[in-house]
Amino acid sequence: MNKNYHEGLAEYKISSFILKKIRGQMYKCFIDNFKIDKTLKIVDYGSSVQETEDSNFFIKCYPYKQNITSISIFDNKSILNYFPEITLKTIKKDEKLEFEDNSFDILISNAVLEHFSSEEILINNVKEMLRISKNLFITIPNCYFPIEHHTSIPLMHYLPKRIFRFIIDKIGFKFYSKKENLNFYSKKSIQKILSKNFKEDFTYMYTGFKLGIFSSNLAIFKKYKKK
Repeated sequence: MNKNYHEGLAEYKISSFILKKIRGQMYKCFIDNFKIDKTLKIVDYGSSVQETEDSNFFIKCYPYKQNITSISIFDNKSILNYFPEITLKTIKKDEKLEFEDNSFDILISNAVLEHFSSEEILINNVKEMLRISKNLFITIPNCYFPIEHHTSIPLMHYLPKRIFRFIIDKIGFKFYSKKENLNFYSKKSIQKILSKNFKEDFTYMYTGFKLGIFSSNLAIFKKYKKK
């Protein structure tokens, strides 16, 4: 048994109520901080190949789907069965994106940063995000949320990470047991990484299922400022 991308949530299902709450609050966080209209060009960085309760939440919610370009390292053609209006593009992992500078008005990325294999690769990918879009809205799982997002196992991820990885490998989550596939970030730790490597003025806040420091997700966004 080898559980892979989204299979923790898909098989064990935290709860339909919680997942809808998380998805709705993340989208509300976006709407509260970005003014949208039907002229904006949106890029969804890292869409999912699987349709679960929490996957592709932005595409589900956004009203002007014809203006969304969805990019992924996976072959995501099946996503067009659900969202035929969007534009789909497959990209090469950790390579320069085939878009001109400032090709998009807003880049959306949900649950992607934690899957970059190292801090260096994370930084390089964020640089590409900033290059192709004037504005960023990024959400990632908060490592202090009591339920680990990818396996749906409660509290175990509070253990030292080498122990957590060992255990989940033994119970079938081999993909997520590898550091190159899953890393854990708190508001403080991701802020430290980004502030050390970028001059941009990022905003950080809790979103999703809100429980203070134990909230389910973190929102990181950067808004373009006219000079």
